[in-house]
Amino acid sequence: MKWLKNIRTLKFEGDKGIRSAFIILLAVSWATVFTSSVLIGGEYGLFFKHTAFLFGAFGVCYLSYRIPYQRYAVLGNALYFFAVVFLILTLFWGQSTGEAQRRLDFGLFTFQPSEFAKYALVLCISKVLAKEREHIKEWKTFRTILIYIAIICGLIFTQNFSTAAMIFVVCFALMLIGRLNFRYCFASVAFLALLIAISLGTDLGRGNTMTSRFDSYLHPNYDEPSQINYATAAIGSSNWFGKGPGKSEIANIMTQSHNDFIFAIFVEECGILGCVILVFIFVFLLYRMLFVARNAKGYFGKFVAIGIALMISIQALINMLVVVRVVPVTGQTLPFVSYGGTSILITSFFLGVVLNISRPENQNINKTKILKSNGEQIDIEHDLQQENEQEENVEQQ
Repeated sequence: MKWLKNIRTLKFEGDKGIRSAFIILLAVSWATVFTSSVLIGGEYGLFFKHTAFLFGAFGVCYLSYRIPYQRYAVLGNALYFFAVVFLILTLFWGQSTGEAQRRLDFGLFTFQPSEFAKYALVLCISKVLAKEREHIKEWKTFRTILIYIAIICGLIFTQNFSTAAMIFVVCFALMLIGRLNFRYCFASVAFLALLIAISLGTDLGRGNTMTSRFDSYLHPNYDEPSQINYATAAIGSSNWFGKGPGKSEIANIMTQSHNDFIFAIFVEECGILGCVILVFIFVFLLYRMLFVARNAKGYFGKFVAIGIALMISIQALINMLVVVRVVPVTGQTLPFVSYGGTSILITSFFLGVVLNISRPENQNINKTKILKSNGEQIDIEHDLQQENEQEENVEQQ
């Protein structure tokens, strides 16, 4: 196929802001994991493994960037099917992480299906929103989307409430942006709230764990040797410029210093100024992805870019809010920064999808009139309309 042959030419176009933010975040991840694992913990194996993940992240991002994003309108249902299969397998044969089964162990590597499932869900919802523009307010459109959401979120909910809730929030935002009937959308929120209320204090959806975390959040024990207390100590002991790389005093006693709470170690070593810069990078990345979404030629590209942007940004926000004790502990990693092969590779792959959408030929930012070298004006509105119609035909397949 033509798009596979194009991979041989290593030309990386797309939005420069997204590319720059992506590379900076990978560099931050490499440096922070190095200081927390090698300089402090002496764990060279973990660091070398993470370095391989980062190179792989750049590779899969480039691979997905070279694949025309319109292909995912056709492949979305197949990816969704595999996501459901993996989630079901995880329920029965998953590897335990704490009290929950969230990973599949394939021997040479482990795989966390929820990371893949959330983006497959975005593709399916985006296709429905793009395909059913003329029937967007009807019940059948909402019902189709709700079925997609209910299956994925229901399977994830039993083992990982925070991820299921985050996915639902992103999907709910997509439904509102897609202008589905407000009454249907808010009825789904009421149903979710009822389900959560029923599960609290029970084994359904790890309700006991949720109750325990909320109780710890509302009545904290600062003397307890917990990860969140260590994170609070790391941030509290920092200053404007931090203690410097490799000089963290907390990383060597935190089991999650390179993972869920890596943001705390980064703030301890780089200070408040480094924290502000890192937050700015995530905000800038969100802005650029939404800019790409606004100027995408077809509805499918718009919704895919918005969904991926919200998924990455909300996860980053939740991780940071947990570390500074604004919300209860959730177990969400910091995208592109935290250690973890599945999260980094899959998130990087779908960021490459946004980069493909941002390519000049996929953006509708050209002016209607352009000048030839001889000064003659030509009208390109008809050409743009034809390209939009071609993409809509792909979406409807």
